[in-house]
Amino acid sequence: MLIEMRPDEALDMIENATSVFEHKVVPRNEPRAGHSPYLPEYDWMFLFERKLMKFLDRRIEEHRRELVGPSGLLSEALSNSYCHGNRRDPDLPIYVNVFKGDKGLLIKIEDSGDGFNYEETLCKIERGGNYYKLSGNGTKRMMASENFAVFYGERGRPFYLLYLFGGAGPLSGRSLTSPSPDFSK
Repeated sequence: MLIEMRPDEALDMIENATSVFEHKVVPRNEPRAGHSPYLPEYDWMFLFERKLMKFLDRRIEEHRRELVGPSGLLSEALSNSYCHGNRRDPDLPIYVNVFKGDKGLLIKIEDSGDGFNYEETLCKIERGGNYYKLSGNGTKRMMASENFAVFYGERGRPFYLLYLFGGAGPLSGRSLTSPSPDFSK
């Protein structure tokens, strides 16, 4: 679900947060996998996602398919950072941080771009129409997630993904959209 939250609130919510993973991803420098399901331009994400999953708590493993691989939430966030934020420049870095606390995880992904107006994007998504033919599918999946909460920093940059161990119940009052929006329009 898409929520309204500040990073310091999320860190307080997961309690006793420590950084367990920090990486500056430069797509051109990332190793490639010959068996990746991604288009060649995005192949750098395949091995990086597997590396990232090693730092996530075992309690999140059951949601692996929702996070990584084609259409995964982290995959969408990384590809959005590369494609939209960094304008497909393989030499611009993307910064990834994972914070683990007693009650959950917070993942931060920040590109080198100027950001975007996520409120305007949310309005386009809520209006539906043809928006999903060319863009917005990652945001649509993020909004529909019942296991993860997503929010953005100032100017739509950085992206945050929050997971609370035992479910995200306390976040429902912060939702910017209904938990299961109707995207059939």
